[in-house]
Amino acid sequence: MLAQFCFDSEQAYVFNQVTNVLTDPTPEQAEASLSILAFTIDAAAASAPEGMAEQPQRASEIMGELIPVFEEYAYDVDAISESGALEPMAESFAEFDSIMTQLADFVDAECTPARAVLDSQAIKLAPVIDQLRDWPLQPIANQAGDIRLLVSADWPEWIGSTEVEAVTLLQASNDLDEFDATWNVPGVAATVGYVEPGTADLAILFETSLAAPDCTLDSSEDYVDDVYYGQLYLLSECGGVDTDAAVLAVTDGATESVEVSLEFQFPGGYDRALLDQMLATFAAGA
Repeated sequence: MLAQFCFDSEQAYVFNQVTNVLTDPTPEQAEASLSILAFTIDAAAASAPEGMAEQPQRASEIMGELIPVFEEYAYDVDAISESGALEPMAESFAEFDSIMTQLADFVDAECTPARAVLDSQAIKLAPVIDQLRDWPLQPIANQAGDIRLLVSADWPEWIGSTEVEAVTLLQASNDLDEFDATWNVPGVAATVGYVEPGTADLAILFETSLAAPDCTLDSSEDYVDDVYYGQLYLLSECGGVDTDAAVLAVTDGATESVEVSLEFQFPGGYDRALLDQMLATFAAGA
């Protein structure tokens, strides 16, 4: 129960950060971010162990007061601000901020997440928040807390490192045993390595990937988002079967001390839309 509460609390933290990142949201972004935040807070309240549900439940009640105001003004943040409609809720806002701070403290103390990863994922999710609800993805994370992915909802199995080490791992597939042994099932293997600042070697990440020796390299393209940069490699004919692969090799732009590798495989050919959605939502690092 505590593990699920940790996961739900971490998700609530991420989406609360999204609302903070969106300093000038469109109505669509405001609606999506608030509704997903409300959903994750409700999940935390539902999964809370005995004696721990009161605060997320109160946060849910405040969201229940807030969202109708946004609905009344069609989620137009400027119109709501000019109307003064939120002023009577000042005390509720302050209480909500206090609850979310306490929730973050709990996550720090009990769940051992990598806060930088949670914040990085929020930064990455903000631009696509209004699309996220329609994407066929599910959130996963390794127990160590330093890799977080949104992956295909058709990949129900995942496993990852339990502690942050020099290299940590997270895998997801519809069949992890087959994913490890063959090129016949879809999935992703994510690894994170930690090096001295400024020494990340992205070429090595691709050269040491499983796809590099087993697949034909078709093309590569630059990759950059608000947190990471590097190279995306597209490959085909993996393992002598009709499977395509994609390898993302990136580092964090702030310190260049985190080496992130994501290796995807797609039997029967690329699903580029799914690939782009997953790339838009991952975060990793300590």
